[in-house]
Amino acid sequence: MAFEQVYSWGLNQDGLTLSNQGGSERQSTPQLISGLSGVSSIFGGASHTVALLSNGDVVSYGANEYGECGLGHNQEFVNHPSKLQSNNIAMVATSNNSRHTLLLDKQGLVYSFGTGDFGQLGHGDLKDSDSPKLVSALKDVKIVSIAAGGNGSDGYSLAISDAGELYTWGSNEFGKNHYLFNVLQCITGQLGLDDCDKRILPTKVDALTRVKLVAAGSNHTIALRANGQLFSFGRNDYGQLGHNDVEHKYSAEEIKTLKNKNIVDIKAGGEYSLALSDDGSLYVWGSSDEGQLGMSDKRQRDVPTLFDSLPEEKFLKVAAGWFHVIALTKSGKVYTWGRNDDHQLGFGELDDPIVRTPKEVTFLTDKHVGDVSVGCFCSFALCGKEEQISNEPGMDLDDLVAWGELRSAGKITEEKFQLIKKQILGL
Repeated sequence: MAFEQVYSWGLNQDGLTLSNQGGSERQSTPQLISGLSGVSSIFGGASHTVALLSNGDVVSYGANEYGECGLGHNQEFVNHPSKLQSNNIAMVATSNNSRHTLLLDKQGLVYSFGTGDFGQLGHGDLKDSDSPKLVSALKDVKIVSIAAGGNGSDGYSLAISDAGELYTWGSNEFGKNHYLFNVLQCITGQLGLDDCDKRILPTKVDALTRVKLVAAGSNHTIALRANGQLFSFGRNDYGQLGHNDVEHKYSAEEIKTLKNKNIVDIKAGGEYSLALSDDGSLYVWGSSDEGQLGMSDKRQRDVPTLFDSLPEEKFLKVAAGWFHVIALTKSGKVYTWGRNDDHQLGFGELDDPIVRTPKEVTFLTDKHVGDVSVGCFCSFALCGKEEQISNEPGMDLDDLVAWGELRSAGKITEEKFQLIKKQILGL
């Protein structure tokens, strides 16, 4: 699906929102990114942005000191959307607080670029790459989905095969000689491999099968199986794994409270998690220190909790930033909540650096928003014509599995399914 316009707002360090030519200006309201159209998806990293176009091309801009724009050079800053050499791309993935990116082409091959100091590029070494390089360890496996995570100083990567196998690689710890914290013990395990050792090559997670969707946070991972079961693993000191405890998990454990909730989309933020069901209900859990759960208080939730701050709304899309959330509802409204010190919530000038309950981004009214996305401290809204916009959740599931299951269960008509299929595939 191609969106004609992309709006961005928030921190513009290194040109994340393209509101000026670099610097650290904060853009407090949504601004149109000129010269960027025909966009299928867009994602912000720690200091760079990557967009997939409907024709399979990829463009990037922002900080590029480590080659994170993938343009074949290390020029410090790229101040306009620039085309990568890669084409025929079906999916892009970058963490909203990391400096590496994954590309998935339409043949099922994975490419990576940016920082590689924790093995997150999957090339068998710890080297950076300033241009997309084939993850050759996966060349004989058809990959259908990818995700990237990280916490600013490290990074890790995920890939799902057409057989539902999950592969993970990169950083697998948060503690050993970590420069932000004076701790030495291993406290994560976001690769789900029952240890805390990093992997420089993709490694299959044997404990999980029939995986159809994954989400990568700062140091925790969520996986949705084809049968609807939801699993999580990794760092858990804020309850972000949803197991009613704060113990870190080195291998996958089921989030039992979401069983039979018909989850169609999952997101992992800095220290919190989100899940969207097929009826438009939103579930939140983890840290709420910065208001990122949108539940009006600072209390963390150790289990998924029904989001009831907007009882009159049903959700289509959600995106999880480092400490803020953007959501699109069936009524076409865009709401944001959480940390706002960089104006990433898009309300205009606002004194309060934390917003604990949802507030509508009124500037986007009547803009026909069809999708939303985030960077670490910035936000994006993708807009198209009214007839392009679906009123069903989970439109970013590239393999259409969830929609096929809804059709089989009689919850949507064959006509509706075919319309959604055309929109997702850009037909």
